[in-house]
Amino acid sequence: MNLFQQEFRRLGIDIDHIYGELDYGEPLNYPFEINAIEFLQFAERSLEIGNKQGLIDCLTNAKRAIDCQIDKLLACFGYEFKKYSIHQKIDLLNKLGVIVPRILRKVRSKRNFLEHEYLCPTQEETEDALDIATLFVYASNSSLEPFFLSYSIVEDNEKVTESVQKYVYFEFKKEEKRLEVFFGDGQKEWPKLDFTVKDELYPYLLSISTRLAKTLPIVETIECILKL
Repeated sequence: MNLFQQEFRRLGIDIDHIYGELDYGEPLNYPFEINAIEFLQFAERSLEIGNKQGLIDCLTNAKRAIDCQIDKLLACFGYEFKKYSIHQKIDLLNKLGVIVPRILRKVRSKRNFLEHEYLCPTQEETEDALDIATLFVYASNSSLEPFFLSYSIVEDNEKVTESVQKYVYFEFKKEEKRLEVFFGDGQKEWPKLDFTVKDELYPYLLSISTRLAKTLPIVETIECILKL
């Protein structure tokens, strides 16, 4: 049993009667010299050319936009993205609550055919790739602009008064890439716990913020965290 599980169970929150609260948020960003939106703009210009070179350049830049965006998302939370394979990156993003649609594989697959089979993509395939990349970049940016740095889980029970309300409070230190977790019951506060990319629970705990921002339920996420 890890420290979060120990403190959560010691606090005794009734998981069937909890709700989440968002406190404050700020945009998260990572300063690549060329960002994903610029790659999308390059792809759009290439598509307008309409010849074979334009199709190839458009597909290439659409894939670059996807890869750049995935790396940006991971870097914003402190992950050294160069250490991971594409499959590991997607797995981490899913744990963080940033859903990476399976359809992105189609873009990477077409790019692989270009690089290894020397097959030129069709106009329709290229347009589809650019549309998929564009949707992914802008949709995933919404998870960062803003990202709620401060959020909490609160017990909501008829028998609970405000003076003894149990809670878990989270605060993401975006400069340090560290998540602080506080437990309390309205009367006393336990010592805080710190989590970083080295901790297995780190992405799951951050995903609570992502899910709350999307107004998604969090009970299943908490249950998963307590079973890890």
